[in-house]
This record gives sequence, C-alpha cells and structure tokens, in this order.
Amino acid sequence: YTALVGRHPGKNLFSIFEAVFGNTLGRVISLLFVFFFLTMTSVNVNDVSNFVVDYIMPYTPPMVIVLTFLVICGWAASKGVGGMCRLGFLFFVLVTAVTIINSVLLAKDMDFSNLLPAFQLPVPTYIKGACMVASVPFGEILVFFMAAPNVEKGGNLRKPLIIGLLIGAVTLLEVILRNIAVLGNLASVASLPSYEAVRHISFAEIITRVDVLYALAMLFLQFFKVSLYFYAATIGLAQIFRLKSYTFLLPVMGALAAVYSLIVFGPSMENTYWGSNIIPLFAALFEGVLPLLTLLVSLLRGRGRRIPRREAAA
Repeated sequence: YTALVGRHPGKNLFSIFEAVFGNTLGRVISLLFVFFFLTMTSVNVNDVSNFVVDYIMPYTPPMVIVLTFLVICGWAASKGVGGMCRLGFLFFVLVTAVTIINSVLLAKDMDFSNLLPAFQLPVPTYIKGACMVASVPFGEILVFFMAAPNVEKGGNLRKPLIIGLLIGAVTLLEVILRNIAVLGNLASVASLPSYEAVRHISFAEIITRVDVLYALAMLFLQFFKVSLYFYAATIGLAQIFRLKSYTFLLPVMGALAAVYSLIVFGPSMENTYWGSNIIPLFAALFEGVLPLLTLLVSLLRGRGRRIPRREAAA
C-alpha cells in the first residue's frame, strides 16, 4: 500500500488506477472498488442494525436504525475526509479509554487457565484465522487511500499506517485474551464476546451496566468506519463520471446502501457465517490481489515516481 501511494503522491485510489491502467480499464477497476466500498458500507450498517435490535432496542424496526445511521454518516462524509479523520482521533482516545477501564474492572473475573491448552488446533485453522484478521480489520486500511492527497510530506503514509496497525494489533490481542480469560469456552460461541464479557462487570455493586460504554464505543467506531466507506464509494463514483461535486450523490448512495444492507443478510448468524467463511476470499481480491497487481503494472510500465529517501524520511 505504501509503495503504491509513494509512486503516485497526491493521488487517491481511483486516480492511481487511471494513472496506471489508463482511462477505460482504470474506470472499470474503479467501478469494482465502488461496489466493494458500497458492500462494506452495507455490511457494517447491517451490523449496527443487528446490534441495536438484538441488545438495545428490540422493538425498533431495522429500517429506522439503518436510515438514521446512514443520514448521520452521510452528513459526516459531506464534510470531507479531513473532518472525519479529526473525529477519528477523538474516537480513538475515547474508545481506548473505555477499553482500558473495562479491562481493569474485569481483572477480578479473569481466569487465565481458560487460555490453556494453547496451540492445540489444526494448522489450517490458524491459517484461516490469520486470513480473516488480515482481511478484517487490517486489510480495510485500504480505504485510507482516499486520504492520501491530504497527507503532508509527499503523501508518505508508511509511518502512520505502521503505527496504527501496531496499535490496532496490540489492542485486538488484549481484548481477545481478556474475553477468553473472562468467558472461557463461551467466547467461541458468543456472537459478541466483548459485549458478553463487559456485562460481567460489577464492582462493589455500585459500578454496573458498564456494557452501555461498550455499546457507545462500538457505535462510535462503526460511525467512523461507515462514514469513510460511504465517502470512498461516493467520491469514487463522482471521479468515474467526472463530476465536479460528490455531495449531491450522497442521498443516492445512502438509499442504495440502506436497501442493500436490508437484503444482503438475514439473521445475525448469517452475517457471522459470511464474515467467517466468505469475506476473506471476497476482500482478498480488493485488498490484496488488485493493489498488488496495480503496483506491479506501475513498476513494469514505469508509471508514477519513486519518492526520494530523504523526502520519505521527512
């Protein structure tokens, strides 16, 4: 990802495709990525709808939740990627604080013998798990290609991406180990292990119902994620058709995402199955194969330029 952006400073993902493959083929690939971003928007909106209906407001029609959430995300997307990323830093601070507080309050409920025996599963199971995590959430940093033109120092994304991935990996590992230590075998069958773990918090019968904080953190993160995907899909479509503004497309894309989110999955377990078995293959094409192919074609055809080492280091 960083090598591709480094060869095409000041360009977002869709501009890179046209620079490398030409106008016609570049637009076709860009259209495929618009479909991918729209699909991920709908999938994540469906996750939000299922979470709210299953755990917070069971009698609320899913369409109400989907439309309300998409209107808010569309408003955020209309402010541009700079505004969304500034909000993202605030959400990062809040969610990190909530995660640390929850882990501290759950310390007395942890039984680390639940982590044993370790490494007893077949090797293909670990490979499958690694592919899943590589696709979701780590491969999803592809959407930050859309912010590349806004990055200073020649569009060098290597340092922030690596730091962000490391923070995400450490946080994810800590949450997974915490959930297993608290829930034991229940962690493997619960649809939302973190939510089930946080519901165990009861400190001196005073601090209870901390699961509300988890719900807020989850909604904050999904808002940020869906807004970025929403923005990427809309601005990609605007670039393909050479439109001067993307904002008037937001209601149209929002309507498509709303309908798509309601028909793409049925029950929440169907969503879980898709996430466990289908998404690694589906996302690998967009997050791995096509970016790598684009980089190879760019190198072979001599498209773009290489950032000097002094400039990259700056």
